[in-house]
Amino acid sequence: MRALHLDKDWLEVTVEGDHVRVTDVGEAVDDVIGPMVNKPVVIEIAVDDHGRRKFVDIEPDD
Repeated sequence: MRALHLDKDWLEVTVEGDHVRVTDVGEAVDDVIGPMVNKPVVIEIAVDDHGRRKFVDIEPDD
């Protein structure tokens, strides 16, 4: 994971060299996601009708 913003409810991951922003992270940012910053992760997203990537789940990529 590349970055996150607690107040604006998003995180950013790098996928094949591109930075991808994922929104609607919710309360998971505080406790679960924080320790994963700058570490490899596997993230599950859903794409809405407008092409926005919405957070579903995240786990470390061990």
